[in-house]
Amino acid sequence: MKRILVLIALLIGAVSCNLMDFIPIGTLYGPDDYFFFTHRTRQISLYDSIVVSPEVGKPAEWDFTIDVYAKKSIRQEDAEGEDKEFFDAVCKKYGDVGYDKKELKVDGCGPDIRYVSPDIHSVSIYSDRDYDESHLAGAPLSDLFMVYANSSYPRFDADWRQDIKTGLLLSSVQPNDLKMLGFHFRSAESDLLKYPYSRSELDEAQKWICLMKLKVVKKPTLNKVHNLTFEFKDEYGKTYTSTLSYDFSSSSN
Repeated sequence: MKRILVLIALLIGAVSCNLMDFIPIGTLYGPDDYFFFTHRTRQISLYDSIVVSPEVGKPAEWDFTIDVYAKKSIRQEDAEGEDKEFFDAVCKKYGDVGYDKKELKVDGCGPDIRYVSPDIHSVSIYSDRDYDESHLAGAPLSDLFMVYANSSYPRFDADWRQDIKTGLLLSSVQPNDLKMLGFHFRSAESDLLKYPYSRSELDEAQKWICLMKLKVVKKPTLNKVHNLTFEFKDEYGKTYTSTLSYDFSSSSN
């Protein structure tokens, strides 16, 4: 019985990629199930809109969620033609070359880096009302918010800081902090499957992906309700705008 359990454990380890090289190709997977990855990047998602909304999941930790709509996602193992040229060019821009490793073409195996393109270059926040004596209507509010995100850029530039994972004051954020922003689904698939969604509805819901979280550092003293404008500029100079009305009496701070 003990030998059987050991054999089962070895098979599980093999399936999870750790011992796959010791099992002949074709025993569990065929040749078409493998791919020679040439980059550490697994997936690049292209977005065309950005939406900011009040955080509802963990209000004690965050106040706002920044989501993008991924109009198209390119996976390294599926990329062909112009998609492959684009994928290779983006990877080369970051020095992500020379990986060249055979892996299974399934999630959980192979490279794990996924990010959006184009890069966000800057984030600005404004209000139509006076926030406090130092931030009158129309003034930048970037020194009143912390931003949290997951950037893969430090993995390719070891000298660059990783502080954005634990939070940076928005006014101190530099373009490199926002390069290669990783993402996760705005709604976990496990949550989505609780509802009677069709496959197409589920696929559409998963095109909304979360990039960043914001936390209020200081509440307003002059007005509680503000019409906020969030402006995002990408690496090519294109501006994306999201607006919302927000009552700061409900913020976490």
